Amino acid sequence: IETIAKTGERSKKEIINDISSSADMTIIGFQSEAVKQLGEKIFDGYDEVGNIVFVNARDEKEIK
Repeated sequence: IETIAKTGERSKKEIINDISSSADMTIIGFQSEAVKQLGEKIFDGYDEVGNIVFVNARDEKEIK
């Protein structure tokens, strides 16, 4: 598992598309509030990535 932080001016989607284009599976976290505001559009725009799992948790989870 590789954690990727957003830095600079590139969007989160641009970074994920670039780094994860050759990954077997990409796990992308999202916030419930984003779904309320933008609807299903938050799941669009990952055209360069293969298999994606979108995850959401009420509380922060530590991945070990």
